[in-house]
Amino acid sequence: MSFSDCARVLGFLPQFHKSVFRFQVKDVVLTGRAAFSAFSPGKSDREKVGQAIEDLGISHLADRPYTELSGGEQQLVMIARVLVQHPRIILLDEPTNHLDVYYQTYVLEKLKKLTENNLTVIAIMHDPNMAFLYADHCYFMKDRAVVALSIEPDNHADTFLEYVYDVRFTTVMVNNKLMVVPKV
Repeated sequence: MSFSDCARVLGFLPQFHKSVFRFQVKDVVLTGRAAFSAFSPGKSDREKVGQAIEDLGISHLADRPYTELSGGEQQLVMIARVLVQHPRIILLDEPTNHLDVYYQTYVLEKLKKLTENNLTVIAIMHDPNMAFLYADHCYFMKDRAVVALSIEPDNHADTFLEYVYDVRFTTVMVNNKLMVVPKV
């Protein structure tokens, strides 16, 4: 697959991103269009950047240096950078990293909405509750192996999760969604 073909299909958000240059936010997001513009962005690319920034509610950051943002603000910028590619599959490693509860919910709701348009979103999450709330399917790993393909809310969920996380849990149903709380 060519670089541009891969970028049309797959968008990737790493767990961490460190920039040493004082690029403005809009320019960092614009790098998500590099595969489509032969590194010479046009008006259409800049419009897509503006739309992605607006869609994530970070227009007030557009002209600020990326390096001066908080960790949560940087995470939102990097999500905008992925979204501006308009890929069919998005891989996210801890998309709620550095985000407060409001923005965790905000971002996961935006991502959930994207799946309604035949976009596939695959996210690595360490918080099972956020995964249970927003995911259509949950997969679990323990010791580098998939230990279950999915989980249905039933009487055995706490036992299964205790095995996966090595933590004792209490499980409850909230709005037909499984939620877990560590036992104290």
